[in-house]
Parts: sequence; C-alpha cells; structure tokens
Amino acid sequence: MASASNYQEALALLPTADAEAFVRGKLGVKDFNSKFAHNKIGVLEEIISAWQGAIPFQTVTQMALKPEERNAPSMKENVDLILTLQGGRCYTMNTVMHALLTSLGFDARLTVGSVHSPGKECHALVLLKGLTSGSSTHLVDVGFGSFMPKAMCLDFAEESEVVDGINKPYKYIKDGDHFVLCQLARDGESFPPAVIIKNGWAQVYYFSQKLEERSYAQLRQSIGDCTYKNMDHFFNKDLYCVQCANGCVSVLRNLRLIVEQAPGKAITKTTLQTEHDFLAAIKSHFPSLPETAVQHAMKNCMEIQLGLQNAKQVAASRYAGS
Repeated sequence: MASASNYQEALALLPTADAEAFVRGKLGVKDFNSKFAHNKIGVLEEIISAWQGAIPFQTVTQMALKPEERNAPSMKENVDLILTLQGGRCYTMNTVMHALLTSLGFDARLTVGSVHSPGKECHALVLLKGLTSGSSTHLVDVGFGSFMPKAMCLDFAEESEVVDGINKPYKYIKDGDHFVLCQLARDGESFPPAVIIKNGWAQVYYFSQKLEERSYAQLRQSIGDCTYKNMDHFFNKDLYCVQCANGCVSVLRNLRLIVEQAPGKAITKTTLQTEHDFLAAIKSHFPSLPETAVQHAMKNCMEIQLGLQNAKQVAASRYAGS
C-alpha cells in the first residue's frame, strides 16, 4: 500500500465522489465501478486515453506569468488546472493522476525520474501496484508531452513490449540501475547532446529501479527548482502544447503547428503568421486554454524570444569586431 500520508492527502485533494464525477463527466468514462470490478487495467487505459484527449500538456500557464512570478503550483492549483481541463506539465498532470487513481481505488504511488540523462530529479511519474496480480508493477505517464496510452508493466527481464504512440513507438528497458523510456527516433530527428541513441532508439528519461516513493511536497521542490525557477529551461522560453484528441495528435511550439490528419497517418506542418492565426490555432486544437492566459503567454514568449535574438546579435557583432 502507498504511504499513509500520500494516501490521505490524495483523498483530501480529490474525494472519491469528485473523482468519479470527473471521470464520468469530463472524461466520458461510463460505468467506472463495474469496469473497475471486472477489468482494472482496461478501465485504467480508458481513463489514460480520455485524459490525453481532453487535457493538454502545456506551458501556457507557466509562460503567462512573469519570470519572477513562476513557481511550481500548489497541489490545490494542480487539481483546479486538471478539473478545468487546462492541463499543465508533468508535475501537474501526473500528481493529479496519482490523486485521481488513488481516490478511485487503485494502489497508486508517486516516483520521480530525470530527463535525457540520469541525475537531476525533474519528471514526476505514477506507479500502480497490484493492477494485474498481487505483485505486479505498472507505470502511467500522462505528463511527458507524448501520447502514451498504456499502463506499462515493469515486470520484464530486459525490455518491455513496444507500444505504438502517436507517430513514435516507445518501450522501456533496464539499463544499469535504471528503467529507461526509449522512443524510436524518426529519420532526421535531432535530440539534445546528452541523449543516447542505440539501434535507432533514443533514451529520453530515466528512473531508478528501486521505485522510491515521493510525496507531493518533494516533487514540488525538486521539479520546481529544476524547471519552474530555472529561466534557462526551455519550458520558461517556449510556448508548447500537445494534445491527442480522437487519436490524432496536435503539437504547437511557438509559431509552429503540427497536426496529424488521421491516427497514424500524414501530418501537416504550418508556420503561423499572425497573432490571429495563433489564437485561432489554440482555440481549434487546445480549446480548454483560457484566452487571457494564452495572450499573456504569447506576449511574454515574444519578449523572451526577442531578447534572445538581440543577445545573439550583440554576441555576433562582438565576435565580428574582435
């Protein structure tokens, strides 16, 4: 069983009646209790897919604030962001998924990983115990900005099954003391220098095989320090939204919009030219995001990008004059 403190805090944040109402009303998962009694993993994966279709992974909420105002949200703020379908990043998405699943009767735990290489704890993850047997362990991650529809069983010898995400199959492997998420790299795809690529598979995040449990407060501290207060992190520079509605992914990064036309089929890429185009794209593909927050985020993003551009020009002129 999960730690008593995490369990009690989850129930206080999202009582069972509220959790059931959210799953039924906002996510559209009907007959939850009957499904839970007969097929836990089936109804869990129905919740995962419905969540990723209704709730965006996004940096708009963070970017709408001035840099000096940015902090990891409180858990009450996280719950409000999810219940209103605004979404957020891993800390918001996966901590509330943990609270939701705990209130619905799953044995859920929180753990933490590091992105691109082992080290700095910056990515929240949800573990499920006893989902298919008394000793089974599964991983749920709705906060990585990729469509990951499965509760992935971690009880494998060397690597898990391969799952088809949106345009990018993924799997987990064991590497040293870690579990590692691997995504199949597309032709010509670039990754940060720290990312290891083996046989076409990019190793994108790591978490300890010890599966050490973390509290909400611990995650707020570690993730907040790493990605909310660090102004060099791209989450504090870029507008980024990902959502997968009806099996089709939409990705917006600054003025670049990528939309999948049908599940697993061709994608269109558009460079948005005007503020009107940008707001229209948000309204069409990420309709739960408040327009006021989007406008503030867009303004702050433009100021940051302009500052970066000016800094590059200054550096170039200094280099040219040296």
